Amino acid sequence: MNTLKVENFGPIGEADVSFGNLAFLVGAQASGKSLFLELLKLLEDKGAIINTLRKYNYIISNKYSVNCIWNMARRNLTIGLR
Repeated sequence: MNTLKVENFGPIGEADVSFGNLAFLVGAQASGKSLFLELLKLLEDKGAIINTLRKYNYIISNKYSVNCIWNMARRNLTIGLR
């Protein structure tokens, strides 16, 4: 993943982060830095999470899976929660 754009997620109003060899997250206390890292970890583990949920017969909406795969194939991901 080269970029991650987050909008309206917890305390994060808008963040557009480009990743290189080294990236720093800087911000005030309770501004969403840890939440951003948790979201990044969730996205990196998405495949394993979906496989585990399917293995135990939990229902996964194909709509969201297809969207994530489509975006990640282009090496960026946009997440917006309203």
